[in-house]
Amino acid sequence: MRRWDGLVDQYIRTCEARGLAAATIQHRATELSRFGQWAKRRRPRPNLEEIDSDLLVRFIGERSAFRAKATVASVVTELRGMGEFLVSEGIWRKNAMRWIRGITFRGGSTRST
Repeated sequence: MRRWDGLVDQYIRTCEARGLAAATIQHRATELSRFGQWAKRRRPRPNLEEIDSDLLVRFIGERSAFRAKATVASVVTELRGMGEFLVSEGIWRKNAMRWIRGITFRGGSTRST
């Protein structure tokens, strides 16, 4: 997870180059930073290459407590976009977020919709 912050900066630069709105870019950076901070607090600390769907779903579950469905969908979208970037950079072999379209969290269980 040491490289996470640098990769987020790289990803944000690609978003800026694509001409995304400043508010969109700021939101993206904030959500990705939240995930990075959360992952760095895990023990044992996960390697960037070893992040899987279970870890991502756990983060989304914790992040979605008392949040609107739109907020949860936004978090999923930001993580999915970063996952695609990590695949394109050769860091991940596949995007662990690709299968999650919309998600409902209730009592710790997940359901893909």
